[in-house]
Amino acid sequence: MNKKRYSELLFLVILIGVLAVFAYAEFADQSISVVSPAADTNYSGSLVLNVTLNNTYESNATNVTFFFYNADSGTLVYNVTFENSTTNQTIFNSTVATATFLTDGTYNLTVNATNSSDINIFNDTIATIQIDNTAPLVTINTANNTFIGTSPTSLVFNVTVTDSGSGVLTTIDLQNNSASNESASQVGSASEREFNRTVVVAELAEGSNTLTVVANDTITAANGGINSNNSESIIVWLDTTAPTIGLVSPPNATWVGTLGQYTFNFSDGSSPNASCELFIDEASYGINSTTLNDTNTVLTPNASIAAGIHNWYVNCTDLGANVGTNINIDAYDVLDVNVTAPTNASYTSSTDAGNVSFQFNYLSSLNITSDLLNNNVSCELFVTNSSGDYLAMGVNETALNNTVMTITNNQSLLSDLTPNGASANWTANCTYNSTTIGVNTGFYTLFVDNVTPTVTASSSSVTTTSATLTATTSEAATCRYGTTDSWGSMSTFTTTSGTSHTTSAGSLSSGTTYTQYVRCQDSALNEGSASTSFTTTSSSSGTGAGGASSGISTGVTGTSGKRVWTSLNKGETAKVPIKNGALGVTNVEFDISETVYGVWFRVAKIDSFPSSVKGFEKNIYRKIDVSKSTNLKDDLISKGNIDFKVEKAWLTEKGLTKENIALFRYNNDVWNQLNTVLGTDDGQYIHFSAKTPGFSYFLIGERVEGNVPETVGQAAGTEPAVEKPVPGATTEPVTEAPVRSQPVWPWAVLALIVIVAGVWFWMSKKK
Repeated sequence: MNKKRYSELLFLVILIGVLAVFAYAEFADQSISVVSPAADTNYSGSLVLNVTLNNTYESNATNVTFFFYNADSGTLVYNVTFENSTTNQTIFNSTVATATFLTDGTYNLTVNATNSSDINIFNDTIATIQIDNTAPLVTINTANNTFIGTSPTSLVFNVTVTDSGSGVLTTIDLQNNSASNESASQVGSASEREFNRTVVVAELAEGSNTLTVVANDTITAANGGINSNNSESIIVWLDTTAPTIGLVSPPNATWVGTLGQYTFNFSDGSSPNASCELFIDEASYGINSTTLNDTNTVLTPNASIAAGIHNWYVNCTDLGANVGTNINIDAYDVLDVNVTAPTNASYTSSTDAGNVSFQFNYLSSLNITSDLLNNNVSCELFVTNSSGDYLAMGVNETALNNTVMTITNNQSLLSDLTPNGASANWTANCTYNSTTIGVNTGFYTLFVDNVTPTVTASSSSVTTTSATLTATTSEAATCRYGTTDSWGSMSTFTTTSGTSHTTSAGSLSSGTTYTQYVRCQDSALNEGSASTSFTTTSSSSGTGAGGASSGISTGVTGTSGKRVWTSLNKGETAKVPIKNGALGVTNVEFDISETVYGVWFRVAKIDSFPSSVKGFEKNIYRKIDVSKSTNLKDDLISKGNIDFKVEKAWLTEKGLTKENIALFRYNNDVWNQLNTVLGTDDGQYIHFSAKTPGFSYFLIGERVEGNVPETVGQAAGTEPAVEKPVPGATTEPVTEAPVRSQPVWPWAVLALIVIVAGVWFWMSKKK
């Protein structure tokens, strides 16, 4: 190779080398170092973004862009661009508020720098930058306003701390009344831990103590801020002093009723309430577990106190388990008011004021002054009115100890013109200086009945010397009979309390016509009478049978059954059995939902219904009227059931079978066919049973096909709930960072070198 060719080749190599060095300087020396934030580091608050360009020769960088990507999904979350902060364009600084732009979590960071030639310079991603702006969540599990004292003498202060951010929990401190912090033991994971601290009496002051929790995670001031929670606190009370008890009433040496009221109070420097127990003769008679501090409180014994002298006191246990007892045990006398007349379930026929003498007394054995025992004691009579409320009806203001007192009613008594009338309850109590000292804890029932019973008399089985006399009364009564209508001259007919009465009149003369009178008294001594006439058979007739019989009634002719109760208890099943076969109904039963007093129930066969009742087109066996006392209200009655029977001869006469019979109830202007169950056949009668939702007019008759039986009730349906759709949430799209492209200028330089080399080579060849 000649020298000229060698020099040309050398020039080409030098030129390519110079261009390569220039390209290397542009490709390799220009890079970025991120000073802050650092990888694998937790941050909160303000975050300093600091970048240094490694190529100081000629970077010409005009701005830097930080791109924060979610470390799990790779999604761009936030980007920020800022210009250089130095004259040599190598250092870029800025500060961002992380809480404003970034949620708690882990991020990867990419940094791009752009020069004036729009050349992008970038480094690799900085991994796992953790943002945590959330203070730990503190939950105090120990109850607020907890008391310790005599028992217990300590408590475990328990706290659960949860860090929802990316920081790691360290410790908590416990402050007592803003005193120095005390560490607590901990268990659990790094993000959720439970802390316990045992607090004893010696660490607390008498009264109120404030326990405050201070919790920190690993985010410190060096990393942008301190995530702590020191605002959670509770109050703990130390109470080691026993409460002071004061007894208010009854005072010493006084009178109290069998269920008197006992008033007391307690005082305590710390506990707002206490559990107080009443003791009478050293036995517990009730507890008020929420007695308020410095407040008069009334306790009523949970059982009746027997008459006689007793003592009482109160114990109170405060919230610190300190027990206080009143050392002054007061003595008092329980008075028992004794009712003597009229006796329970008595009857009267007059409702006028002053018609009844009510008698009672009281007895005191306490050694008190004679003035207290014998003067200024007032005893009052109470009788229920038509609303069932007790009404004051008389008073004796100078009642004496152990002395029978009489008070007559100063107002008219409750009256009711239904059979057996109404019932009035009565009781009495005594007071001294306006304070109740004696109460009759029960009550007595007085029936008021001013209705004359209806009596029907008849005779049968007439012979030459005797006849059978039968009487039917509209209510329970005692009857006598005789040839004169005078109660005092009549013979005893029956002493039972029923409504059907039978006796035999003997020692009669043959072939003689007799008129026998029947007079009946109810429990209130109201009298009704009837008579029956018959002629004894002649001795020559030989048969001993025959004669005429007839009945004369003083009231409405009919057959009925009735029952009276002094009281019907809640949940009891009332039964009204009826022995008279002519009635058709044999028994009525129903349940009662509340206790009622002085009630009656009556079932009667009637010949016709009132004109307001619609007719019945089928065959009717019996027409029945069911009535009851006004205080036996419809809403108290349930599970009604009626048993009845029908003569087989009547079925044959009407061409009916036993399956054709049903019981009907008149309700809402309609004859409602009840579900009727076929019973037994005793040879003369077919027995049936039917349930009824109420009582009114009934008839036993021919079943109506297609008539829907009346039922007791129907459960209401429940309309299904319709679930409303939940509106969906929308999210805003996040703008992705620009795609990072490789710089094109190196390729342009290489192309230029190739072109220059080619031109030079071509010119050399031409020469």
